Amino acid sequence: MEVEEKFTFDEYWNDARFQRKKADRRGSLKYRYGDNVYRRADDGQWLQSDCRHSLESGQANEAHVSRDTGADAVLVSSRFTYWGGDGPQLPREFADWDGINLGEPGRDHTYRSYTPEMIAAFIAWVDQLPVGYQAPPADWPRTR
Repeated sequence: MEVEEKFTFDEYWNDARFQRKKADRRGSLKYRYGDNVYRRADDGQWLQSDCRHSLESGQANEAHVSRDTGADAVLVSSRFTYWGGDGPQLPREFADWDGINLGEPGRDHTYRSYTPEMIAAFIAWVDQLPVGYQAPPADWPRTR
């Protein structure tokens, strides 16, 4: 993903361009998992939409709220790839580049001092892959 814009959660919630991304438990599978989920109440507390990210009762899932809002930042791009549960195999060179493994699973990656050579090589590899939505999330029901 090449970041083009950065918003607070409130800015993202209120921006007309992203209204269709608001999550809704009563919507289609895609809308139940929408990514426009958070905003702040007048008292500054986080509000979470009633969606697949919240508890079955519709109450906020505090574990998700805490993890997802650790930084009040939403990164937006029109140049991205979403691989879902079917991501590509990372080339071996990125498994150990001066002791750094870009293939470590998980999220919340912290900043590291990547070399310009590593960045250029990784971007060159990613640029040859398809862009946009490639596959549904890994935890969505699969039909084949």
